[in-house]
Amino acid sequence: MVATDFGLPDHYEFNATLSVPFQVQAGGFPIRIDFDYPGAGDITRAAWLVEVLSPTGAVIGSDSGIATLAHGRGVRSGRWNGFASGGRRLPAGYYTVRLRAVPMVEVPADARLSTEQRVRKALAVFADEVVEQRYDVMLGQVPKARLRAMVPLPTGPTSARATGAPLRAQSLVAPAVACPTPSTTATCTARPTTVTAAPRWPPAAGQKRRRPAPTGRPTPTR
Repeated sequence: MVATDFGLPDHYEFNATLSVPFQVQAGGFPIRIDFDYPGAGDITRAAWLVEVLSPTGAVIGSDSGIATLAHGRGVRSGRWNGFASGGRRLPAGYYTVRLRAVPMVEVPADARLSTEQRVRKALAVFADEVVEQRYDVMLGQVPKARLRAMVPLPTGPTSARATGAPLRAQSLVAPAVACPTPSTTATCTARPTTVTAAPRWPPAAGQKRRRPAPTGRPTPTR
């Protein structure tokens, strides 16, 4: 009888929560894993694998184990000392602590396997139930990132209306427009039109206060 002969309980969600500080505390990184599985039975366990990844994504250290679940809950604690496997000192930088956990069943046939083998087998057999979490940590004194100097975007001239300055009468001459005729391919050129901007009302200080005549009515002469 092997682990695949047992099925995990339905309608229950397995949760595993990884906790690790961003910076070193007391010479290392304390790691805590909390498991929550309400459907856990007497032979249900939580297999977990914690790996430390380098900035390039390579695995430089790992640890694994199998946690018992009392009333569907379990806790595991450990510490990463900031070194790679074999005690190799690592340069300062940003590293990633990754957790992969999955519920499993404990069977006598697996007793001949090592803990790491049983964990990796559970991760493969119950792949659909695997929970993965990861956190980035900072090891050592990492130089601050250098940002390029900010250069403001160029701006165009500000209009008089935006600054509140009085508007001046301007003559706008419409450019010549080539107009194709409906019946032939010949074109006609429209005559330039002079447009005079209306004076501002009320007038600015120092100007004579005379209201312009309404459009369509003649201006009386005196």
